[in-house]
Amino acid sequence: MPLKIITGDILEQKSDILVMPAAPRKGPSSEFAENIYNAAGYDDMQKARKKIGHLPAGEAAVTPGFNLTAKYVIHVFTPEWFGGFMNEPEFLANCYCNAIKSAVKLNVKSISFPLLGSGTNRFPPDVAEKIAVHAICNCLRTHSYSINVYLVICPGTAKALSECDIALPEEKKQFHKSRFIKYMNDNIPNITKFANYIGCNKSTVNRIMNGNTECPQKSTVLLIAIGLQLSKEERYDFINCSGNPYPVDERDYKLEELLDSGYTNIDDINILLYQQNPEWELRHKCRGDMISESKKKTNP
Repeated sequence: MPLKIITGDILEQKSDILVMPAAPRKGPSSEFAENIYNAAGYDDMQKARKKIGHLPAGEAAVTPGFNLTAKYVIHVFTPEWFGGFMNEPEFLANCYCNAIKSAVKLNVKSISFPLLGSGTNRFPPDVAEKIAVHAICNCLRTHSYSINVYLVICPGTAKALSECDIALPEEKKQFHKSRFIKYMNDNIPNITKFANYIGCNKSTVNRIMNGNTECPQKSTVLLIAIGLQLSKEERYDFINCSGNPYPVDERDYKLEELLDSGYTNIDDINILLYQQNPEWELRHKCRGDMISESKKKTNP
């Protein structure tokens, strides 16, 4: 049981380690953190936190649990949400993996996380949950860690997740939509050529550019982003403004890895994604392309 998601109060869990969000410097960063301080013994926890000193974003530090049921508390500096434009998903994912690495070094059997970032740091709950699940599972799998991990979601956040009660205010939606469209209008001089280049239907690209699609399909947005050859910061901005959180899953992170490695050809990227996982292909050409390539090699 590597990961179990439960609804409840993290202070009622019986894990060896409890994880809490921390400010970059000493002291509790929220009412939630203050409740943990109080349960542990405020003065003891405050002194232990002072000894840690400055904590960079995504990093983790360990203190005793003092009066808590947990033996230890791991403090992680959780980033604030700015729409995904400032590498927040990566920093948040680091919080989970660095906490798990610290727990493994302590040779414990279990660790409990709250849904980091979903409180005062303003991550949309669904985005925070996707990042949490991906980061935890990826960390456990990559490093072959054997530790029971609990993601404890408070009842209020669980309700928001079940109801999808996380819509952006209308004016902010319109701002993001206009920003998204502007990227395309500024960088696509010829729709027909661009659509052919990325392998998309011209009418689909045209509808998106004219703002006639409320939330474009993510695969299409990723193809457009690759075709525009944006910088990493611009790419994050562009994709998130489309209404699709990015990066939040394994395909997103694999795509970033390929782009960071210098891949720019859409066909190459698409085939590499397909080879990793057939469900990751950005357009449904890989199977035929790979079969054709195989025939070329066997029938010169």
